[in-house]
Amino acid sequence: MLLRCFLRSLGPCLLVLSLAGCGGGGGGGGAADPGGAGTGGGVASATGLVPAAPSTGATLQRDASVLRPARAGHVWTYAGTAVYGTGATPVAYETVTSHAAAASGFDERSTNPTNGGADAVTLLVDGGTVRTVERVDFAGKGVLETLSVLELRSPVVQGDQYTIVDRRYTDTAIDADRDGRPDALDVAAYARVVGRETVSLPDLPVLQAVRVDTTVLTRIRTSSDGQFSAVQASILQAWYVEGIGIVRRRLQAPGVPASQTEVFDERLLRWDGQTVGFGVMPEVPAIVPASAGPLAGLPITGLFGNSVKASIAFDEHALVFVVRESTVAGESQSMFVSRMDRRGQITAAQELPILPSADSKFLRHGNEVVGIEVTSSTQVSEARMTRFSADGALIDTPWSTRLDLGGLRASRTETRLVDAASDGSALWLLWTRSQPFDAAVGRQLLLRAFRSDGTPLTPETVIIGNGDVFPPPALSARAGRALVTWSEGLDTGRYDRYYGFASLAGEAFDRRLLVSGGLRPSTPASVITPLALAQGDALLWGARLAEDGPALPSAAGLRLDATGSPVRSAAASLDAELLAGMPTPYRAEAAGNRLVLAKIGGGKVTVAWLDAGTTALADSPVRSLAAPGTGFLGGSLPSAMLTWPDRVIVFSPSESRTIPLTTQVYWLNAGNPP
Repeated sequence: MLLRCFLRSLGPCLLVLSLAGCGGGGGGGGAADPGGAGTGGGVASATGLVPAAPSTGATLQRDASVLRPARAGHVWTYAGTAVYGTGATPVAYETVTSHAAAASGFDERSTNPTNGGADAVTLLVDGGTVRTVERVDFAGKGVLETLSVLELRSPVVQGDQYTIVDRRYTDTAIDADRDGRPDALDVAAYARVVGRETVSLPDLPVLQAVRVDTTVLTRIRTSSDGQFSAVQASILQAWYVEGIGIVRRRLQAPGVPASQTEVFDERLLRWDGQTVGFGVMPEVPAIVPASAGPLAGLPITGLFGNSVKASIAFDEHALVFVVRESTVAGESQSMFVSRMDRRGQITAAQELPILPSADSKFLRHGNEVVGIEVTSSTQVSEARMTRFSADGALIDTPWSTRLDLGGLRASRTETRLVDAASDGSALWLLWTRSQPFDAAVGRQLLLRAFRSDGTPLTPETVIIGNGDVFPPPALSARAGRALVTWSEGLDTGRYDRYYGFASLAGEAFDRRLLVSGGLRPSTPASVITPLALAQGDALLWGARLAEDGPALPSAAGLRLDATGSPVRSAAASLDAELLAGMPTPYRAEAAGNRLVLAKIGGGKVTVAWLDAGTTALADSPVRSLAAPGTGFLGGSLPSAMLTWPDRVIVFSPSESRTIPLTTQVYWLNAGNPP
């Protein structure tokens, strides 16, 4: 990059001298930069162009190397704009920087910095200093000079200034005054640590960065009269973030003529560190790889568009279940399970001899996956279960495990599975039971826990004895306890909203009123979603619960403490417990104490997250990422999500099945809160 700064500074020098008829374009007799002469530490400047160093301030970073991570295989992608002259229309471009191991340090290659084509340097990180090795022909004689450019040094101190080059070249190929003799060239470059600043990147979280400015100064001294050209300056501003590297780079340089200014501004779009990263990765088509045997090349697209039956995260991979056309002769549909890595790429797939019902649930249970659906025999209504290994292989005969849901004969009972959850040791089932021929019973909402072999662990809990079960109740579970949310209609047309806890310890169902006489829950956004956290629980909703009014500007929610009580902010009502920046409607998941929400709008996916602490959710900072994707046109919600503490994989929405399913990785682990 130093070479590009130099060339952009030198060009106007040559032009100014040419237009001036070989006369001096600026002060003579060693005129220097107005900032004054001398370098930091009292060492005189050889050219007189390097200004005196300012006073130093606070230490910003003990180890400079963490601001410029160098690792083989890492890739940084930047979106750039170039303005070629004052008032010119900005030109958009993209440049990609990558690292590869070299005999000494790393090869750092950039595809298009400053929109000027490819460039390459050697990056050296050693002993707390960061240097780039560049080959520069300052004199224009065709002989490249190897220059070790000090980029950062430890400790990184505000106001620290260090000279990169300060030299007069007398034997040059420059003859601006056309007298047949070489003109002298002064080149000075120095870096100065400006301080810590906030950096805003499009659709990315706000970052705190260390800014370092590198200034390159050039001037020519003509051999015919010893006059100097005007000093031309290029200023490269760089913002560094710990663990990520350069997140923004801005070069301001003189144009042609020198009265014009050219500006190149490059901002980070994404950093792909293979196992870590920042931003949003490009879309990945969900296609079975060529190495996967008979299903190679098969798009993992559901029968009804990109619908995903289930996506289940394990520590280092995930399983994705879809129903689609069978590849087996004589079979119309089959279940397919695919293994996906944590970069959203399918690594293996298999077709299974099962076809689940529309209301079936698939969820992780320990280190397995269980599929549960409700069926009816001639005598009872029951749930049946299929178990899968963490690799997606069937463990037992499909649907061979029975879970008793009670009730009368199937001919007199209608049973529907509402939700299912696992706390790691117990499976919790939430279902409705209605008996059309017994008006005294009507529709019930019930909850029960089971072992993975189908043995009941608790008695049935009747949550609603006879009433309206709408909208769908919801369920989560952790540490031997289940959390249920539901609503109950009143004669006034209003609704009470509840949440409650059930325990494996045999305690009575803990029923709690959240909203008394609230609004009718008429949309999916008005469902209160329970989420299990590493410590405590959370309730989220996307529509008003209590009083009429305009649509909520964001999702709202509460954290429940160890006793199950809501942790409130200073907000006057539940509808004011807003999670500013959390989109609605949303698809929500939790990983550890992190809540993650995703929404699609305008061909762009927005992922927002917050880390639940000891305060109210409304008082917790929200961070977000957004990125466009061709597979995400239309729809408002992803068809599925996979969430880990450091990333989330978002699946494109349900569309026509002619559109292949795609995934995108959204990195959650890098950056710093606003």
